[in-house]
Amino acid sequence: MAKNRKEIENLVYETFDALDPSGTNSSKYKELYSQMSDAQFDKHMKGFLANKNENFILDINELDRRVTMDQCEAAAKVLGIPLMEYVYMPHLTMDKKNVIVSKERCLVGWINVKRTQQLLHKKNGLSLSDDRINHMTGQVTGDDKNSRDSDIEATMLVSLGADAILQELHGPRADDTVMRQQMMLDIANKQYTSMDEMENLPINKVTLNTVSTYFLSMGILSDLIISDYILPIVD
Repeated sequence: MAKNRKEIENLVYETFDALDPSGTNSSKYKELYSQMSDAQFDKHMKGFLANKNENFILDINELDRRVTMDQCEAAAKVLGIPLMEYVYMPHLTMDKKNVIVSKERCLVGWINVKRTQQLLHKKNGLSLSDDRINHMTGQVTGDDKNSRDSDIEATMLVSLGADAILQELHGPRADDTVMRQQMMLDIANKQYTSMDEMENLPINKVTLNTVSTYFLSMGILSDLIISDYILPIVD
């Protein structure tokens, strides 16, 4: 127990010292752990690992000092986490035998990537309720707002060329009430729907028209909606 405890404590201290060379954070945890017996430390760590909401907290006053990328790399080295790796991009060819690999090692943010995937799956796969809608903007609100996608998720879908998904999320699943009604009616009657069979008209998009009206009220003529309610085409 004493040996294992020492290894765990050293790992915590070395990681914090890499992120914060001042030693402020490691000293905080040293003071915390020094007051624990081996049995108390064992109970504390088991409870810590069992609670998914528990994390080691790095206290940094950004006015005094900042965490640099070099310090993150040093901490990752202590933990044995590779940050720079060749990235395989199977989605570019969809051919497992002909996978494109990055020419240089890239910074791999495992937590950020996984978290974004989880959010996208949660929002766009599980949170489908649209009972609560702000009728001024056409957007879902309250608990139902989980079904909206964020700008980060939209950017990822654009980079992947997921046009059909974007049309759905930013059309019938967003502020276009006419498309939403057509989609729900098709699903109820035929058990399926198609974007090509819906009326994709800018005049039906509540958020687009609301923002355009706000701009007009401020004396700003935007190109969100041009003549004849046709969206501008960007080549």
